[in-house]
Amino acid sequence: MSVLITGGNGNLANSLKKYIDGDYYGKDMLDLTDRNCIRNLPNYDTLIHTATGDIKINDNLPLLYSKAGKIFAFTSKQGTFLNWKKTGPIKYGLEKLNLNFITYRHNIENQNAQLLE
Repeated sequence: MSVLITGGNGNLANSLKKYIDGDYYGKDMLDLTDRNCIRNLPNYDTLIHTATGDIKINDNLPLLYSKAGKIFAFTSKQGTFLNWKKTGPIKYGLEKLNLNFITYRHNIENQNAQLLE
């Protein structure tokens, strides 16, 4: 089984390295803001998307999702609820909310994506 893990240099991806054999690509190896980089990826059985949110990355999520048979996208409660009562960068929360929306919509159409908090 082939597995692609985005955000390969982050805390979550580094924790997954103990348990999952796969291709761990951080932004130094895979530019998720560049559609050509994503197009050049091979197809994978599973995608575990742990990369941080970014408008340009979110714009390319449908293309990235098309590269995998099963998708697990990690988000945060800030993305789901925007932590209305907490101060902090709302941009991050909006990017995560957008990730949630794109993943839910993809799952409705393809039944192969799971959003995890």
